[in-house]
Amino acid sequence: MIKYFLSIVFLFGALIAEEKTFIREYTYRASDYDSKVKSRENALAQVKLLLLEEIAVFIKSEFKTENNSSNINNNFNIEEFDSHKISSITAGITQTKILDEKWTGEVYWIKAQITLDPEDVKEKINEAALNLNQKASSDFQTTINLSDEETADGIYKYVSFYSGAGFGSLDKFYAESAFSNPDDESQTLWTANVLDVTTRNTLPQIGLKIGGWKSGYGGELEMSYLGHKIPEQIVYYDSNGQIFIPPTDDFPEGYYYTIEPQDSVDLPDGFLTFNSFSVGGSGYFTLSLSKYLYLSNGFGVSLSMNNVSSDFSGPGRYAAKNVMAAFGYDLKEEQSLNTNHFGWGYFLPLGIKYIFKKDSYITSEIRFSRKYISFVASEGYLKELDETILQSFQFNIGYGKFIK
Repeated sequence: MIKYFLSIVFLFGALIAEEKTFIREYTYRASDYDSKVKSRENALAQVKLLLLEEIAVFIKSEFKTENNSSNINNNFNIEEFDSHKISSITAGITQTKILDEKWTGEVYWIKAQITLDPEDVKEKINEAALNLNQKASSDFQTTINLSDEETADGIYKYVSFYSGAGFGSLDKFYAESAFSNPDDESQTLWTANVLDVTTRNTLPQIGLKIGGWKSGYGGELEMSYLGHKIPEQIVYYDSNGQIFIPPTDDFPEGYYYTIEPQDSVDLPDGFLTFNSFSVGGSGYFTLSLSKYLYLSNGFGVSLSMNNVSSDFSGPGRYAAKNVMAAFGYDLKEEQSLNTNHFGWGYFLPLGIKYIFKKDSYITSEIRFSRKYISFVASEGYLKELDETILQSFQFNIGYGKFIK
């Protein structure tokens, strides 16, 4: 709409250098029910209409000629600014002067003129065009700000899909035996603790949101999937207690092996894989950066179904592989890990929405999340309970659509 304003300002600043007079006449044929006064009103209305149409044609014709020669505002199409708009602007800033009129009792003939005063018309037409442009911009802003999508309660409702990737770690990976210490039943047989393990995405994170916002705040319900794995690395851990070695020929009643208090272990790529399917909700605040951009910052919680899998029976059992091998046990003969357990988590999303259509937007988001995961691993005498926190930084992009 700004191009309309600039074009009209140029038009009247450059084209109307001197007064221009338009003269037209009209003959109105009265019916049996028309009086002289009524016939004059009708004749005057028609001659004004003819004059305004002629002015509109002149303006459009002169604009095209001047626009082509000066190459100003190449993107402007005069046809978009039709004769009715030009006539309505002109009618409000000009006066019609009657030059002559006659009444025969059957017809009313009238001759009139409109003269354009360049300075006065320029000032008024610029003001009219500015008002028209401001109104159009306001209407456009209202449209882009979703007035058509606002519900009766003032809430903008939407559904969106997002996907992304990032990096993460296992914070405070803790494992303990499922059995108590025979010398002190108040304590477990063994414990192990790893402070930090690096993880990475196995598949892009995906999610579906349904939400709404109003007056600077909003809320969302969300379903999402997050997949991480432990890549190849060396980890260091603290451990305490004893490992029970199942009965062998040399030790028919089994054997308690005291583990080292600190040790390290080489983890292969994909040692543990975490697949988390979550349902949750969040609340957030929004800040309007412009009529198209909205910044949001929030907090959310989720409940998750966490699948943990590995080619090995469990983390503790794998860490003790060398000890177990010395007693004749081979990890390859044991069952792999694949278990499902419920968990919970929270997340902190920081995002920005760009509204590119009145009912659609794209979004980018940085999300920090922590998922509390627990599971049971291994079996028999080596059965263990594991707990960890999968924390991740994700970079997501998405597409949303407003709904009524």
